[in-house]
Amino acid sequence: MIDDTSSTTSSFRDRGLEAALDAIGEAGFPQAEICEAEEHVGTPSDQEISRIRNILEAHSVRGRTMHAPLRSTLATMDAVSRNQSVETLKELIRMAGALNLTDLVVHPTNSRELAPYADDPQMPQRVRESVVRSLDEIMPVIEQSAVRIIIENLPYTPIPFASMAELRSLVEPYPTESVGLIVDIGHAYRLDRDPADETGERVLRESDLAAHPSSLATAAVHLSRDVHGDLSQCTCVVLGGGDSGELLARHLHRFGLTEFILMGEAATRMEKLAQQLGGRIVPMDD
Repeated sequence: MIDDTSSTTSSFRDRGLEAALDAIGEAGFPQAEICEAEEHVGTPSDQEISRIRNILEAHSVRGRTMHAPLRSTLATMDAVSRNQSVETLKELIRMAGALNLTDLVVHPTNSRELAPYADDPQMPQRVRESVVRSLDEIMPVIEQSAVRIIIENLPYTPIPFASMAELRSLVEPYPTESVGLIVDIGHAYRLDRDPADETGERVLRESDLAAHPSSLATAAVHLSRDVHGDLSQCTCVVLGGGDSGELLARHLHRFGLTEFILMGEAATRMEKLAQQLGGRIVPMDD
């Protein structure tokens, strides 16, 4: 088991925090992202911190990060709402610090908040200024709590900060131990962006990492070519419609594999992948 992997409790909102950690442990993950949802985390308070700490201390799965609620973002177009979000994020950072978590994951903004301003040419700049103002106000709490704030890419367009390039320019002025980035590969795929391209451009440009496999999907392609040679003569069976299977299928397609069998329900996402790769969908029970 790899020590530095984690899964989120948001996948288990049908149960309490302890049961969600049980499920994460059974799946082989040693760490968890604690989702700030009412099923798992209540309003920040000494009593709530004590409750969660007791659960984490008694469990084999370690708490790693916390995900802020989607309504608590760094930027809104309304000053009152922004101030409320900033105060909530400060409390969550203090809570994460008290629980010995390393990071708080946040969204820079949300689509519902910005929808009424979609045609405003000043909207992107106003959002950027709001994010910077919020980060500056939160920074003292970050330093006191030793909890880093991690900004996640968004799955919406054309609102600001849907791409890692935009987010990277935003966080560069801040210390890396205080503000960082995380890519949600599902969000990237919703915008038809390759997560590898989203995260890897600068790293590949400034290092020699491109000479080596940089992901499980890339390593799988290298291994497949070593074993089978010409991938155009092979068939790939993809089980389910998850992000990992889709990423691997796309990598194999780029290296010449053209025959794909997609096992699962003919949901919109799998139908789209089948069309793009020239594959066919087969129900799991066939």
